[in-house]
This record gives sequence, C-alpha cells and structure tokens, in this order.
Amino acid sequence: MGNQEPTTKSHLPRPRPKGSGDCAAPKKTAQELTPVRKVRAKETAAFKAQTRNQVGLLAIGGVLLLAVGLVATRPSFMQSLYRVRFWPVFMVSR
Repeated sequence: MGNQEPTTKSHLPRPRPKGSGDCAAPKKTAQELTPVRKVRAKETAAFKAQTRNQVGLLAIGGVLLLAVGLVATRPSFMQSLYRVRFWPVFMVSR
C-alpha cells in the first residue's frame, strides 16, 4: 500500500489568470457599409424572408394534408360520398 500517491491534487480545471484589461478583445467600431455589402445585406434579408415564407407554406400544406388524410380514410366519410345525389354518375359504381 505504499505505492499509492496522496490524492491532494484537484481534477478541476485551473481558473483563468486575472490580468489587466489590456489583453481584452478590441471593441468593434461601427463601420459604414460599402455599396457591395449593402447589396449583399439586402439579398441576404430577401433570401431569409423568402425561405421563412416557403417553410411556413410547406408546414401549413402538411397540416392540411394530414387533416384531409385523417378525415377521408374513415369509412363513414366514404359512405357519405356515395349517398350524395349530385355525385357524378361516372364515379359511382352500380
């Protein structure tokens, strides 16, 4: 039992050294956008808006298809279609 080392060391990471504020990251100053960057920013904003719109439309369409699929697969719904008087003649099997 004499081969074991004492467990006085902590396995936690050492804290960061406290230094002066000189080594801190420099503050970013507000820069004027160049015309190229302005165009790029407008294109990016338009692309994000279009993407958000498409995702919303796809989600709404998916929910509507799910609702139709849940209702249309019921036998009572299908039987009610055959009871309709004005149902096209070529669709009804006799």
